[in-house]
Amino acid sequence: GQTRAVQVAGLGGVPSDAIGVVLNVTATDTTSSSYLTVWPQPNPQPSTSNLNWDRAGQTVANLVYTGLGPTGAVSIYNNLGRASVVVDVFGYYEPPSVSGGLAFVPVTPNRILDTRYAIGGPATPLGAGEGRTVSVAGTNAIRPDAAAVLVNLTATRPTAVSYLTLWPSGVAQPGTSNLNMLPGETRANAALDMLGGGNLSLYNNRGKSDAIIDVLGQYIPPDGTSGEFVPLQPSRLL
Repeated sequence: GQTRAVQVAGLGGVPSDAIGVVLNVTATDTTSSSYLTVWPQPNPQPSTSNLNWDRAGQTVANLVYTGLGPTGAVSIYNNLGRASVVVDVFGYYEPPSVSGGLAFVPVTPNRILDTRYAIGGPATPLGAGEGRTVSVAGTNAIRPDAAAVLVNLTATRPTAVSYLTLWPSGVAQPGTSNLNMLPGETRANAALDMLGGGNLSLYNNRGKSDAIIDVLGQYIPPDGTSGEFVPLQPSRLL
């Protein structure tokens, strides 16, 4: 039943005038089944959830697009028990008056990596501490000038407690994670990442795991017609 305000604007590369952010929110050290809700602070708490888990001891993550309150903060609410919460920031949105941002263009979802069937690379799982480069730009409806992509990342047949990290190729691996998994489980999470030379780098921490990446959309240089992000107070449709 506790709510905590988390400052975002002005931290982690997010400018002080940001109006929205893309966060990867992870719950760990959980003591019961519960859920987290994330929303702009100090708006009233919505009747929605962003991240759910069904038993104590689970570590789960989910990508969250959210607006920011007037002070650049979000509120995070935990329903039952206790949970440690990790918040990684992957991007931000600025007011329309600020130029130089990227425009989002959805694509028909398609698969660019499947380590089970040699799609996008060899038909071998990622080993412990192994990284792999995944070609993205210029393939499967992704434009050559795409600067970032929205993907669905899936881990399947993992052999150990582990996590997967995605980041732009050609830069140092960040100290963040996109997806946490347990042995034998299949889990998925959306991920937003910049591209490095048109590529993504993918890393598995422990054991072995197959990985699947499905592309959902791309961020391109603004063309004056593509839509911009407009945050809403979260509401439940279904």
